Amino acid sequence: MTLEIRLKLYDDASYLTSVKYNWSKCDIAKVVYLGQQTDWFYSGVFDNSVDTQSQESLNKILNIVDNSVPTIKLKTTKEGIPIKKAPWECSRLQHSRKAKDKAWHCFDTSPTHYNLMSAIIEAQDQYKTIERESKESCEIKLAKGIKYNSKQFYAYLRSKKKSNPTVSKLKKPNGEFTTSVKESADLLVKSFATVFTNETSLTRDCNMDIIAVKQIDPLIISDYDVKNELLALDVSYEDPVDLIYLDFQKAFDKVAHERLLLKLESYGITGQVHDIIRNFLTGRSMTVRVGDHISSWEPVTSGVPQGSVLGPLLFILFINDMPQVTKFNTLLFADDSKVIGNANYPEDIQTDIDCLSRWSEIWQMKFNVEKCGVLHIGESNPQHGYTKNAIELNKP
Repeated sequence: MTLEIRLKLYDDASYLTSVKYNWSKCDIAKVVYLGQQTDWFYSGVFDNSVDTQSQESLNKILNIVDNSVPTIKLKTTKEGIPIKKAPWECSRLQHSRKAKDKAWHCFDTSPTHYNLMSAIIEAQDQYKTIERESKESCEIKLAKGIKYNSKQFYAYLRSKKKSNPTVSKLKKPNGEFTTSVKESADLLVKSFATVFTNETSLTRDCNMDIIAVKQIDPLIISDYDVKNELLALDVSYEDPVDLIYLDFQKAFDKVAHERLLLKLESYGITGQVHDIIRNFLTGRSMTVRVGDHISSWEPVTSGVPQGSVLGPLLFILFINDMPQVTKFNTLLFADDSKVIGNANYPEDIQTDIDCLSRWSEIWQMKFNVEKCGVLHIGESNPQHGYTKNAIELNKP
């Protein structure tokens, strides 16, 4: 019988500590001085690639940082992971932890029943009680201070979140499962790319409809306009109303670029501004990262960039002509739209729905019929049914 013992030795002592910059004690004057004394011109002669030049500039910046920003050492585990101080850490908890460690050390030295009970009951149970009380006190303090310091509160919430850094096996269209993380990332990016619009060529119908788009005039609202609108509100209006709620399918990802640019041109946006917007929209690509693996690149053939300032504005301009194709009032808010029609004239409401369907086909902005619906308002409402693409709209 052979007993094999493997010891994992850490020859490099620095591996047991972690060092980071203490930016709060940065010597700004020294940074300015070193920056003025540094030769920022590229020193290379033969290799003039962007990567080489940027790496040289980065090394010069890091040299300034090393000479002007002090560092601090962090306690780490044996694996080199920094030990972060818990938000509820306090002197009372530290003393209790030391007492617990001391009790277990006594048991290791003299493994008697008395020392074991002292370590478990007196030391360890007491430490757990103090830790629980400290944690509850910390959470109450964070909750009460959310109005004045929400950053700490949400940082604490994020620390409690458990996220899976990778994905499990995914099922491919042929029924088989992916065998690697890279293959899963490629499958995800291809799936995401299916939402984009394959834009067709502009037809005569599309060009005819664009003529009816009015140019954007300056928005001027006077007191007289507001007064007239308020007086026009008839609170005694007793006719039943049908609200048709419409929902775009993947709205911001479906905007066809050439059609959008055509509308912008009809609004009077031409020249260099028009070219800048074209460059802003076209030539984009996307990828998916799963853990440390990056998928292949897929072209972004439609849509406006979400999270940008210009993206939502371009989308609003793209659907801004929707109310012009309906008889009844059509209201727009972001990617939501609704038609407000008199329920006594269901044929006209259905005609408006058909006109909007034709509009969506021309401009390649499909509606999600399953999320579209009708709301009947009024006691005398006949509650007519309406269809879109031969599918009856949902009712609440």
